[in-house]
Amino acid sequence: MARSQAARGARARTREGAARSDLAAKHWWLAAAVSALDDHVYFGALHPGGRYEMLFSGPNLENLLGGRPAEDEDVVAIWQSSIEPADLPAYKACELELLAGRPAMVDYRVHGLDGKSRWVRARVHPEQLADGTVRFAGILSDITEQHEADDRLRAALAELAAANERLDAAHGQALELARTDALTGAANRRHVDEALRDMLSASGPVIGLLLLDIDDFKDINDRYGHRVGDEVLIELVNRLRNAVRPEDVVARWGGEEFLLLCRTEEHERVRVLAERIRTTVGATAFPTTVGDLPITVSVGAVTSLGFGPAADALVDAADNALLAAKRAGKNRTVVARPPRRHASAA
Repeated sequence: MARSQAARGARARTREGAARSDLAAKHWWLAAAVSALDDHVYFGALHPGGRYEMLFSGPNLENLLGGRPAEDEDVVAIWQSSIEPADLPAYKACELELLAGRPAMVDYRVHGLDGKSRWVRARVHPEQLADGTVRFAGILSDITEQHEADDRLRAALAELAAANERLDAAHGQALELARTDALTGAANRRHVDEALRDMLSASGPVIGLLLLDIDDFKDINDRYGHRVGDEVLIELVNRLRNAVRPEDVVARWGGEEFLLLCRTEEHERVRVLAERIRTTVGATAFPTTVGDLPITVSVGAVTSLGFGPAADALVDAADNALLAAKRAGKNRTVVARPPRRHASAA
């Protein structure tokens, strides 16, 4: 009985050895080619229960593992225990691909015996057997430098993207500053010119344009100084913005003169808007560092109806209307009539 068991064991070892030899012979060219490089070639088997069996292990494994395991140590167990835990799902997914009979490739990190971590790429080609076992030939490559280069490239691209965002933000800020009055934060003439040109060139509602001038502003500067005058200008912009819609344009036209650009439905509506703004400005005194100061404005208003696309003609009409309001005693509104109806302000 003992002699029979020994014979069966010998035959099993012979078959296993023949399988190893057959696999190695079948892929001898692969082993020979890869052995000449820094990669590691190996042949193995995955059994249906998940057991991994090493059939052949070529040279260079110690380069990937960071050292040579002892003769009595299980190389497969050492290798699998050195895999970065975060990369195990990818490693297991590769095994499932092999069991399905599909070639697979996976990148994962290995923490070596020398304390260094390396990125490894496994490329594996399977061969399914009748009993469900999958034999495979695999190549392990050290791609640490490639990964580090990729990381450096990604970092450089991220920094470039961030630099571009900063540049875009700076460019946008520069454009905004170029279109904004530095003292009050209102739009400047450049902004008004662009907005007025766009609004006049597009078919749509009638445009309302208001020119406002602070009454007796020179007296404020002469009596209290330009710092107090600046406070009045800033407060006026705040009140104008609170009195109009967000899409309306509030601009500093020059000195103590301001322009308001909006959409309006008809000629008389611009008068209503101008009067509402004028009374809002004068309703309460302006707070300043020298105390509350009563402020009023004169308003010249016009609508684009009858003026066509000529921006200069529209501004000139509002300016003439403002001059008429000043001459009539200040703190009042004058609305210019379209040229086709009257040539003068009314």
